[in-house]
Formats: sequence, structure tokens, C-alpha cells
Amino acid sequence: MLLILCLILTACSNTPNSETTLQTDLDPSATAGMIDDSPLTTTLLQGVPSGLWFMISNGIAECLITSYKGSVLHTTPGDTVSNAIRLSAAESDFALLHNNISFEAIAGTGMFDEKHENIRGVASFYPSSSQLILDKSLGVSSLREIIDQKLKLNIAVGLFEGSGHTAFKRMLEAYELTTEDLEGWGMRFHYVNVDKVAQMFADGTVNAMFFVVSVPTPGIVEVSINKELSIIEIEQEAIDFVCGKYGYSQGMIPEGSYSFVDRDIAAFSSVTMLGANKDLSVETVYKMTKAIGDNLDYMRVVHANLNDLTLESMSKNMMVPMHPGAEMYYREMGVIN
Repeated sequence: MLLILCLILTACSNTPNSETTLQTDLDPSATAGMIDDSPLTTTLLQGVPSGLWFMISNGIAECLITSYKGSVLHTTPGDTVSNAIRLSAAESDFALLHNNISFEAIAGTGMFDEKHENIRGVASFYPSSSQLILDKSLGVSSLREIIDQKLKLNIAVGLFEGSGHTAFKRMLEAYELTTEDLEGWGMRFHYVNVDKVAQMFADGTVNAMFFVVSVPTPGIVEVSINKELSIIEIEQEAIDFVCGKYGYSQGMIPEGSYSFVDRDIAAFSSVTMLGANKDLSVETVYKMTKAIGDNLDYMRVVHANLNDLTLESMSKNMMVPMHPGAEMYYREMGVIN
């Protein structure tokens, strides 16, 4: 039934903050009478057809069908940067995005040469957090120590110019350093994804890794089975810097997330979120938000990354102005004032 109703279409493929909302001047107590239960037909830009975002988009489609019988969600593959550009241009009603990329898109900074201002937030789903991890035998516990000692690490940082590599470079800005500076003292960067690092740690190719990924991540757990690791603290000033300049959210790696994490570790996070075009109707966005919010038990089993999804977490850390339709639902549910 889901495959029939969720049509997968093939396609070529002043700074906001997380507290910004748009007033709707609508009484939340009156929304039930104002918005009916008629089916919703709408569009969504997702990720690649086999990835996590594909699973989330199917979950959203099921929520719509459950809450508004006969609804249809047309989905199109994409990626976080192109999704932001296309959503702002009204090529789709909704899109899956990263909060920091949306922040940059609206401001016209970072990966964007011009402003794409027609993006509004609907719901946050899950964070991917900065994780700097070293072979324990190196004997350091903070990024400041690595810099002061000019350690000649062999470090995996994800694909070249990917999310991890980009975040690492931005983090270094807080210390007035570049990757070229680190290479100058002998650090070597390896541009591989997290699922490749276990073998590289085992054969000594790398002794460190930095990724912006979910917590815990299986690839990191795999490394820890045969290698003693240390989680490295990133100074709060550096976290504040990347959050303020690039739209990441304050995050945390909780105690016990991995066998080698014996305390809460501050981090910065890129949050996967649902965005809407600014001019999309209040009714459409309200229905979408309500469909997800009313089916949280289902969404939590779509993927482990959504296990902790709540109305409160949905309404936070979007780093862009909230769409009035989403705001109306969250006010109705009492999760924002």
C-alpha cells in the first residue's frame, strides 16, 4: 500500500537562529475546526533511494496516510545542498535537510554563493555529532593538546570536502589554523568513510578519526572491539564558534555511548530536519507536522536514529525560522509558547 501511495519519482538529481519563529495570529484552540481531515497531496525532496533519508521519507508518507486517509507523498531523490536550493526555489513543498546547511543557504554563506531565503523549518529528526577519537596510546585527551604538541596524526576525516572534512576545517578556524598548517607539522589526512576505518586502525594506516555521525555509529564501535580508543574533548569555545558561524547545534556524546566514553562529552551537531518552502500554506504544513507528531511511536521504529524523537525535540534546533503551520501545531500541543 505504501509503495502505491508514496510515488518515488526519479529526478536529476540577517542570520537566523534556532529560536526564530513566525507569529501566525491564529488561536491554537481553534485549529481543529479550521483544518479538516481531507487527504493531502504534496512533494518531498529526500536523499538517495537506498539511504536513511529514503527510510525517513517512507516513514513520513506512512504518517500522512495514517492521519489523512488517501494522502499521497511524491518524493524525489536529492542531497542536502541541492535540496536547500530547490526547496527555496519552490521546486518542492518539503525537503529533508541538515540544519547547518539550511542556515548557510538562507545566509548565502559556506557552500552557497547566494542567499536562498525561502526555507522554513518544520521538524528536527536526529543529530549527527562531532566525534574526534584517537588511539589511546597517544596519551592525549583534548584538541588543544593535539595542537600544542603538534601531533603527527594519521587521521580519517570522511570524504574530501564531505561533512566530516568540512566540519574539521571549520573547527580548526576556532584555533586560527588550517588543514595545511597541520599538514605542515606532519599530520596526514585520509579521506575515507567511517565504515572503512576499522581495517585502517587494525593495520596502522590511521591512528585517529573525526566524523560527524550518529551516536553510537557501528563503524566506530567496530574499531573499539580490537583497539583501545580515547574520545577527545573539543574546547567549548571552538564548539561555540562553529555553532555561531556555521549553524551547527550544541550537542553531546553521552556517557556510555561507547565502551571508551566514561563521561558526557560536549560536541557540535548537524541535525537532520524537515523543511518547507516559505510560501507553502499554513494548512499543508500544519497537516504534515501533525501527521508526524501524532505518529511518533511509528516514527521511532523507522530507524534507530529516531528512537528518541519527541514533540519537544522536533520543535528545536532547526536553525532557520519556523514555518507558521509547524508553529501552530507545536503551540497547540503546548511544546512552544
